[in-house]
Amino acid sequence: MFADHFSTGQVSSRWFFNGDWEVKDGILQRERSKSKTTRIFARGLEYRDALIRFDFQLRQSQDVRLVTGSKGAYNLVLHIHPDHFQIETGKDDSGPYFQHWHGDCAYDFTPNRWYTMTVELLGDQAVAHIDHDHIVYAQHAILNKTRSYFAFQVDDAPAALDNVQIFTAAKHRQLADNLRHIASVAGKHPVQRSLENELHIAQTNAHDRLYQTDERYRALVKRVHELDEQNKKLFPTVFRSHKEIRHDLGAMRRKLHEEDSRYKELLFATHRAARALDMFLIEQQPEVADLPDSRRKREIERLRTKFQHDARYLTLLKQHESAQAQLEDAYPQLFVSDQQITDARRKRRDELRNDPAFRQAIARRADAWRAQRDYLTTHDKRILELQRQTHAATDEPSMP
Repeated sequence: MFADHFSTGQVSSRWFFNGDWEVKDGILQRERSKSKTTRIFARGLEYRDALIRFDFQLRQSQDVRLVTGSKGAYNLVLHIHPDHFQIETGKDDSGPYFQHWHGDCAYDFTPNRWYTMTVELLGDQAVAHIDHDHIVYAQHAILNKTRSYFAFQVDDAPAALDNVQIFTAAKHRQLADNLRHIASVAGKHPVQRSLENELHIAQTNAHDRLYQTDERYRALVKRVHELDEQNKKLFPTVFRSHKEIRHDLGAMRRKLHEEDSRYKELLFATHRAARALDMFLIEQQPEVADLPDSRRKREIERLRTKFQHDARYLTLLKQHESAQAQLEDAYPQLFVSDQQITDARRKRRDELRNDPAFRQAIARRADAWRAQRDYLTTHDKRILELQRQTHAATDEPSMP
């Protein structure tokens, strides 16, 4: 279905490269950059039951992820850490489904050694394994989907990938025996975690499980959601999330782009200034222009670092900053930082502190949240046990 071994001149055009990634010496490499996390994804794929295989080196990274998704929502996320690997399923409003942590397996990965990870997807089941003995397993309705998203995500440190392959899969004639083997090794290599972390995982999983299986809990969750939506309408500055505000800003930009000639003029001026910066860098090393996508963007970032103090580059940089400043001065409503959103929320909350309607809305939502939390706690044995252990460790009285 899809394969890329990153051989010279044969890198797939499906990959969308940015300045954090390049193919070098036949290997896909996440290079050190200013990005805290970065993804590279393959476009135009569609797959369902599949076998995915890839080679990787963690190098200095603490978290390499394989991410698959459908229609804007993630379903399977495979985390690879230096001391273990684990499957997570994501949040998807189509269920709705909520985040769920599944199997994990302790494994001490040597940073600069190559390993092969295999992920098998069949219906609502997923298996990831390094070898016959180190296996993680997940079963969840969210997995039983046609996927169109395939990406690797790496934290802020170098890592390497190679031999990425996706094959169409079908039910194996020895599936029952294979599942018995998976069950037999489950928990054989446990991951050591703090009680706090174990409790968080238990609460996350119980939330998803009870929502899918318990009508009473589902009603409690929906009540919290209804109050959240109501509060957003009554007091939008206080209760709308950063993500929702960013979404509206994006819609505003698109509308201005279609209808406001002044906005388009100023926006295109910033684009021209940015291109001038890149063209200056390419002029210093003209062969960069002929590099494939798998190398060109990363090489431009190297040149940016090399010439960051060059007088000509600094002049072009000031022109870009001036163009950007003109755009932001003309349309300040589009350029709101996360801190400004937080500050506006805090200010508005302070203004409404003594408003009876606001206080009542806060109280209603708090009561609904406590009811949901208490039901979750009292209807999951794992949470109760971990809470008892946590209280015992801190000499606090446990719940009855």
